[in-house]
Amino acid sequence: MIKKSLILLLFIMALLCIGCEKKDVSIEDLTEHTEMNKTYKKEEEIKFDIMEYLSSEYQYVGELHDGFRCVKKDGYYGYVNEKGELLIPLIFRRAYDFKNKHAVVFPGAKCGVINTNGEYVVQPKYSESSEIEILDKFILVNSYSSYLYDFNGNAIISDEPDKYEKILVGDNNRITARVQDENYKIYFKIFDYKGNLITSIEGSKNVDIGKFSEGYVLFKDNKSKIVDSSPSWSRQYYGVYTYLDVNGDKATDDYFVKATDFENGIAAVAKGICYGDGSGAKNLDWGIINDKFEPIYNFNYLNDYIPGGQAGSINVDGFYNNFIIIKNKAFFLGSGDEYLMLNMDTDEVYGMYSSLREIPEVDAMIFRFKETGLEGLFVNGILVEEAKYNSINYEGNNVFVLKQGANTTTYVVK
Repeated sequence: MIKKSLILLLFIMALLCIGCEKKDVSIEDLTEHTEMNKTYKKEEEIKFDIMEYLSSEYQYVGELHDGFRCVKKDGYYGYVNEKGELLIPLIFRRAYDFKNKHAVVFPGAKCGVINTNGEYVVQPKYSESSEIEILDKFILVNSYSSYLYDFNGNAIISDEPDKYEKILVGDNNRITARVQDENYKIYFKIFDYKGNLITSIEGSKNVDIGKFSEGYVLFKDNKSKIVDSSPSWSRQYYGVYTYLDVNGDKATDDYFVKATDFENGIAAVAKGICYGDGSGAKNLDWGIINDKFEPIYNFNYLNDYIPGGQAGSINVDGFYNNFIIIKNKAFFLGSGDEYLMLNMDTDEVYGMYSSLREIPEVDAMIFRFKETGLEGLFVNGILVEEAKYNSINYEGNNVFVLKQGANTTTYVVK
């Protein structure tokens, strides 16, 4: 009996050992895990404490850009770093977020540009009405004249200071500019990024130049064939726009009434007739050309979708995936512009929309249907959500938030 009891006891003990078996955990593993938790908790506390401190210390706290936040106290602006340390003092009457390690500031009534050391690279000499844009490689100032600086404050175009009416920075190492000399003659110039002059073209009030895109620039020169021998003020032309290459030479003999910049190797163009300033467009023949200026798609069927036959009021507003984005300028004051989306693969027409918001990060387009005011969603060129939501917003990380009345759902881009 005792022997049987002893065997039973040993058997139960063996089962308990098997059930309690687990992975060995070393002291080092436990220590590392504990320290990781401490570090994570400490980082979260520091982050929370900094924002809490900044909010209590300053009347305004901006977003973090280039390692700096714009802050305001007692009517003056300055900049703190990620730790909340005030590195650029509160000396500005107005200031904006850093972009490409430069920021626009107003120490007084005039504005300039500083770097992350708080040093002026563009002195505060431009009026409050001036527009200063921080580009990828340059600082562009549009005041009474236009000026272009590098990030060290050196003038890129300086051959005729205070005479440039327009400066545009394109791709392909090209800058375009419109200048009026001391004799009031108008010239259109092309420079490289170092300010070296490529070419200069004499023009007039109806002549204009755009910004380089994918190796070409739109040029309006009124040198196409004339429709008839009407007086100059009522003369009509077979188009007014053409394209120049990076050397300033004509890239095509064709002229267009309307045309867009090249985007992903294609551009939208319309042949027809118009006045010398481009107005009065009619008999439009719309199409898409490739970068060899060969026609690859025609969308004259668009005219059937424009209310009242106002085909001359439309413009191509760009491209999204396999769609052409059409903007129809409002015919009646206050009615708002309208948008259509033309599918080049299927010839389908979507719209009318009152607004379009492209999210390039996930190849998406949020649209608002004009008739209902409700929003829908395209992803990768496919309609994934009909216009039935009060609002759709992109929250990042491939997630859209869709609100329909009191209900909120999400759409995740896969």
